[in-house]
Amino acid sequence: MMLVNSTAVMLAEDNWSAAAAGASSLLHAVLVGIILASIALGAVVGNALVVLSVLTNPKLRTITNRFVSSLACADLSVGVLVMPLAVKVEVTGSWNLGRTLCEIWISLDVLLCTASILNLCAISVDRYLAVTRPLQTFTGSDI
Repeated sequence: MMLVNSTAVMLAEDNWSAAAAGASSLLHAVLVGIILASIALGAVVGNALVVLSVLTNPKLRTITNRFVSSLACADLSVGVLVMPLAVKVEVTGSWNLGRTLCEIWISLDVLLCTASILNLCAISVDRYLAVTRPLQTFTGSDI
């Protein structure tokens, strides 16, 4: 009789532990989802504001700001096309949107992150030239 009761208590404890673990993992998924979605939203809003400021203010239309605007466009594209699906995968732990969309998503991730890196390289070259040759103006054929 004692064995049956202790087994019942162990099973009840296991069920309670599983329920607590499920609630804990749900809370973890919700918190991670909120944090990652906030980052993605911040990326979209911030980069959109950079692009809009350069487009709407003629004084900001310098070569350097065009590079920065190009970087903002690349990062805006990452925020719109890549990050929402990355948040979904991180929160759910699985991909159930099909192989084709997965390949498109990964390709966009690589393409847009590479574009962002190349924009940073172009900004670095522009800033290097501005520091080392401050009184010269450059055109595309000078570099």
